[in-house]
Amino acid sequence: MSRLAGHTSTATDGRLKVRPAQDDTLVIRMRLLNLKPRRSLVLVLLALLGSVGVPGPAHAGADPLPGPLEPTSGSLFGAYVKPDSGWSRDDVIASIERLEGDLGRTLGIDHHFHPWSVPFPSWKEPWDVSTGRIPMISWGNVSTRRVNSGALDGLIRSRAEAVRNFGQPMFIRWFAEMDGDSVAHLSRSPSSYIRAWRRIRWIFGTSDAWNAVWVWCPTSWGFVEGDAQKYYPGDEYVDWVCSDGYNWAPGREGARWRNFHEIYEAFYAFGLARDKPMMAGEYGCQERAPGEKAGWITQAREDIKTRFPEIDAVVYFDSDRDYDWRLDTSPSSYEAFISMGNDPYFNPPRDTLGAVDPARLDAVLADGTGPHVKVRTRSLGGGRPGSVRWRSDEPHRDVVRLRYAVRGGRGRLIVWRTADDGRFVWRVPGALRGKRIRISVRATDLAGNVGTAHSRWLKVR
Repeated sequence: MSRLAGHTSTATDGRLKVRPAQDDTLVIRMRLLNLKPRRSLVLVLLALLGSVGVPGPAHAGADPLPGPLEPTSGSLFGAYVKPDSGWSRDDVIASIERLEGDLGRTLGIDHHFHPWSVPFPSWKEPWDVSTGRIPMISWGNVSTRRVNSGALDGLIRSRAEAVRNFGQPMFIRWFAEMDGDSVAHLSRSPSSYIRAWRRIRWIFGTSDAWNAVWVWCPTSWGFVEGDAQKYYPGDEYVDWVCSDGYNWAPGREGARWRNFHEIYEAFYAFGLARDKPMMAGEYGCQERAPGEKAGWITQAREDIKTRFPEIDAVVYFDSDRDYDWRLDTSPSSYEAFISMGNDPYFNPPRDTLGAVDPARLDAVLADGTGPHVKVRTRSLGGGRPGSVRWRSDEPHRDVVRLRYAVRGGRGRLIVWRTADDGRFVWRVPGALRGKRIRISVRATDLAGNVGTAHSRWLKVR
């Protein structure tokens, strides 16, 4: 049954068509009245250059201007839809089809949450593709220290191989909202998170999982406070930049009513500077006075089109988790969302989406440089635990081997293999008291490159 009284239209079907990379022709699909501003001038110039026989960029034939799955105009329209009654396959399908029936179209993006240890793709992703949606998986969080230790490499590679075998493009958001206080014990620090993200990307890349489109997604408030930016893994490791942002009033005590543009303006400034496709990965509004939620959704629609034309995808959080964000909390709010979904701006043609080009993995995998290592230990005491510290400037950190040498004597092993996380607790032998030793660190990155460094001679206390 429709959630919109009297509405009888049905969702449309159609498989996602991904434009393949081409090597000999510049592909320009320009909507003259609705082309994204940051590309319009570039596309016009490239077209003019081609018309007079001047060679374009080396990869112009691969249509490099849009990112993977990025529309050349408009914005993809999606949702996370919490089932109304239960979590069976029938419940999930019924909830999505009910919303799509009221929209009279398929969702551009169907958002799923998968805990860290639960295998994916599941049945949902093939069903999405078969009915014309792009699946987006929010892959649950886990301790970045465990990822960086290498203990989870087997699980990560298993997911990567399953995604590769799936063979269709999908968005993956790993550890979204990593900048939030409630997950600080798992994200550990910006540097730990960045190393973990890069490690996962490396493993997916070496598994040829080209069809995983990586979405990096902190909180919108994190961009306001300047915390989110610290977690950015680097342009080579991110396909889309994203933010989750909500109007927390009136449910959250002390929160003021904020429109979409107030929530997303700091993120938008960051995204423009990165020149990446942008996504509102989760957004939502609660009811307050009658008609206000509907007005909020309508204003969000206009903000995206006029203030934020470079936002390439918006995904509503249709759920009552924490607060009631559901679309049908009032007839007017639901009608406002249906109207937004029927705006042609939010239904870009699928054959104009950016190619998911395997060549973009080259920058992730290209690594022929050994780690640059610096030993930071300044003192140690004999007969008690001490910290061996080092710093490794290396995007693909993996493991280190630690040794020590006594002046005038032979070298000895401290540990054969430990994570390259900058610190190892070593119980210094009591027999070394009063002697001078030198610590050696041998770091090996994921690509097999090696870097070494030695401390100065230290007198053991």
